[in-house]
Amino acid sequence: MPRKNKEISLKTSIGFGLTDMMGGGAFTIIGAWLLFFFTTFAGLSPVQAASIIAIARIVDAVVSLFMGSFSDNFFKFKLGRKYGRRRFFLLLGSPLMLVYVLLWVTGMNYFYYLLTFLAFEIIAAMILIPWETLPSEMTTDFNKRTKLSTARMFISGTGTFLATFIPGQLFGVLGQDNPMAFLVNGALFAVIFAVCIYISFRSTWEREVFPEEMAQFATQKKEKKSFAENVKVVSKTIVDFASTFKVKSFRKHLLIYICSMTAKDAFNAVFVFYCVYALHSTSEVAANLLSFSIIGLPGAIIYGFLMIKIGPANLAKISYSTMILCVFGYGAVYYFHPSNLIITLGIISFVYQIGRSMLEFVPWNVFPFIPDVDEMITKQRREGIFASVMTFFRKSSVALATFLVGAILEAGGFVQKATTQPEGAVHTILGIMLIGVVGLLLVALITAFTFKLNKETHGILVDEINRLKNNGSKDKVTPKTKEVVEALTGYKYEKLWGGRTPADYPRTSELRRGANQMKAFMDKDFLLQSETAKVLYHDFAAKMPIYDYHCHLDPSEIYENKRYKNITELWLGGDHYKWRAMRANGVEEYYITGEAEDYEKFFKWAETVEKLMGNPLYHWAHLELKQYFNVDTVLKGSTAKEIWETCNEKIQSPNFSARSLIEQSNVALIGTTDDPIDDLRNHKLLQADRDFSTTVLPAFRPDVVMAIQQTQPWADYVGKLGKLTGIEITDFTQLINALESRMDYFAEMGCKLSDHSIETVVYETATEQELDAIVQKALNNEPISLKENNQFLTQLLVSLGMAYHKRGWVMQYHIGALRSANTRLFRAIGPNVGVDSFRDEPIAVPLSRLLDELDQDQQLPKTILYGLNPKDNEVLAAMAGNFQEGGIPSKVQFGSAWWFNDHMDGMVAQMKILGNLGLLSRFIGMLTDSRSFLSYSRHEYFRRILCNIVGNWVENGEYPNDLEWLGQFVQDISYNNALEYFNFQLKSVKVPLA
Repeated sequence: MPRKNKEISLKTSIGFGLTDMMGGGAFTIIGAWLLFFFTTFAGLSPVQAASIIAIARIVDAVVSLFMGSFSDNFFKFKLGRKYGRRRFFLLLGSPLMLVYVLLWVTGMNYFYYLLTFLAFEIIAAMILIPWETLPSEMTTDFNKRTKLSTARMFISGTGTFLATFIPGQLFGVLGQDNPMAFLVNGALFAVIFAVCIYISFRSTWEREVFPEEMAQFATQKKEKKSFAENVKVVSKTIVDFASTFKVKSFRKHLLIYICSMTAKDAFNAVFVFYCVYALHSTSEVAANLLSFSIIGLPGAIIYGFLMIKIGPANLAKISYSTMILCVFGYGAVYYFHPSNLIITLGIISFVYQIGRSMLEFVPWNVFPFIPDVDEMITKQRREGIFASVMTFFRKSSVALATFLVGAILEAGGFVQKATTQPEGAVHTILGIMLIGVVGLLLVALITAFTFKLNKETHGILVDEINRLKNNGSKDKVTPKTKEVVEALTGYKYEKLWGGRTPADYPRTSELRRGANQMKAFMDKDFLLQSETAKVLYHDFAAKMPIYDYHCHLDPSEIYENKRYKNITELWLGGDHYKWRAMRANGVEEYYITGEAEDYEKFFKWAETVEKLMGNPLYHWAHLELKQYFNVDTVLKGSTAKEIWETCNEKIQSPNFSARSLIEQSNVALIGTTDDPIDDLRNHKLLQADRDFSTTVLPAFRPDVVMAIQQTQPWADYVGKLGKLTGIEITDFTQLINALESRMDYFAEMGCKLSDHSIETVVYETATEQELDAIVQKALNNEPISLKENNQFLTQLLVSLGMAYHKRGWVMQYHIGALRSANTRLFRAIGPNVGVDSFRDEPIAVPLSRLLDELDQDQQLPKTILYGLNPKDNEVLAAMAGNFQEGGIPSKVQFGSAWWFNDHMDGMVAQMKILGNLGLLSRFIGMLTDSRSFLSYSRHEYFRRILCNIVGNWVENGEYPNDLEWLGQFVQDISYNNALEYFNFQLKSVKVPLA
């Protein structure tokens, strides 16, 4: 299905437009000749003939109504995934065009003509509705869509010309009273239509769908639905169709379209009768006059230019005015009988066909832009539904108009198979033209004066949609944009883009109404204790992208798109949170980090989960099972086997690769943790990979350089650093120069973030000579005293802080970890295995002096302070307030609840303390700090807790019930604040989920 070359070239445009050879040609022939053929050669009365067309069009209209929705969802089927949800129907419909020839066989009965015409109408709808959406699939550019639509209308004009010219030639050769002319004409056009539709299939493409999204369609189960469920689906579809009328531009567009096209159809239906019976001319003359439709060929090129220059509404005004004048001209010809009848008719017909071709050009050139207006309202792309509704009303109106023409003709005294008609029948023909056709055109003309969609307004609309997709604030809309968007949509701006006005929200009395019943475990309102909290989470926080600026994911696993053999590897590998809990449950190390089978490890973890009430791991485990595996079963020893099998089955699908898990979670950015001497190879490869939309950036973490008391490892590391940078490191200044050299390399990879694990905050001044001596001692593997260690760490952090400030980086301090406390496990397994805790040394004075030294010279970078010991929370929150700076909102942040604090109580405490001592509204929110690709559910956990805090405040009357303000508050903390604070260059901008 994908095409390498997706340029909207002239060749592509023509290839797309060829399907309208059938759209323009077949229905021109049907509109001009079928009623005449049925009443003249098939022996049907005008009412019988008109009823065939009406019945078929009504049935077809109903089918068409559901065809768009069916096409929108056709990826669920293998054929749709292989050939395209739109283009498949072109491939299928091409050979079925041969049904067209069966319409023109004589000597059959009423039901034969009804069934054959019904079959052709349904086949045509099956082709045209998906095809009409292709410009919106192929490009979003106004000019390129106009190019496609212009080519379409050129081809349609060609089809219309051929449909009027060729019958006239066949009448001349075979005789106008010979029904064989109609049969030959039908056979010729059936072949032309089939070939043209196949070329369109080969020339077009569809909007790119990510493999993971396609895989989701592929794995959807086709469940049998009950009758009630089917009724519900049909009802929902009807509601979707009805919702299109909420779009102001579409209402006007549809009215213009239906009135103008029905006027054209009514004219075509009676024009042959007008020529043959009112003017006493021939059907050959009528065909030749209609063949002036050739003006549509060069006209399409001119109309495309005018469409861009003067807009569709002005083009429509010219068209309808021209046609009205010409219809009055035809009436004048009948009443005044000019001597040069054919020349007069030729001039009027030539001008009429200019207006008519312009009329046909406008609607489907405007249509590709209507879904853009709808997207501003619904945040959805619904091209298929709009195409279905347009086609439904078009065919319904044609059915009604055709039937009424037939019924009015018969009521007016029309005599079938007669060579002349009574005066009453002739006056009826003229009445249809002068009253019916002109009246419909006048309605379309008046409506066109109020139609506001054009290139300029569409451009403003699309720019605003893109701005909002990039998380732009609705508060910052310009007055001009607001005016245009409201005019196009018919909505107040505040209600657009998924927004709701205060009137839409629950009233305070409703919010306070509680339910005195036990809540289900982990339902959709998990942790949300109030109605306000539910609204804030579901309508605002849940849909925001994830900005995971600090984690410990391995970038190589992201680049290589690692696949997992089972749930144990994906879930338990490297997760020291779970290992720590398993040890606390008495599980032997053999089942934790040892050589036990994967299922044995999983079973031991399941048994541990049963014992985790009160621990956030219980919540996290079940959130991850629910979010990524759709498993609602509670995990415990007795359900372990069932969940093991269910999860492992799903892990085999493409949705469980590393990248797919990231994309499913709507992650905008991942900040990894990287050593200064890392070559960042995988980061470089990820940045060059345009198929992966999430931004992955390194963070500069010089832990080994800080551990100078471990002299031998430190000296070995510094030797590698010097070799890598080409700097011989023999003193402190050279060490800093080497580290800055690596900073510059990290910056080339997009890095703007550093990270420091500071077990104990120290501040001890030193001279340059003392620092050089300390470096020399470490290089010589001589012991470093506590004072020397503190002097070195102090000046290292100061020097690095200045370097970060110079580069515009953010500096992170993770303070207070007591690492690898269990020597036995550290020696047996290594670091980061779940045997860490927190320290309890005082930090206020040394931290204040450290930050103050940087701030005195105005070289303090943006800084985030995380504390592991809860006793330090108030110290850190207050400390952050000491060093804020104008122009940078909350430059120094009290970071999110970290490690032993990232449970419910810890998150609540951190946010309340920040609210009390600083600005919670400027908080940059949650991070995973994790090594697992399933940990993004922690963002959901955090957002639910955040919304519950705010909801309780509001329902206690502590803050106003202004849900727009509150919604912005939780969205800022969930995503927007981090986006602004870090200001990373993202590969692509993730949009909030609908």
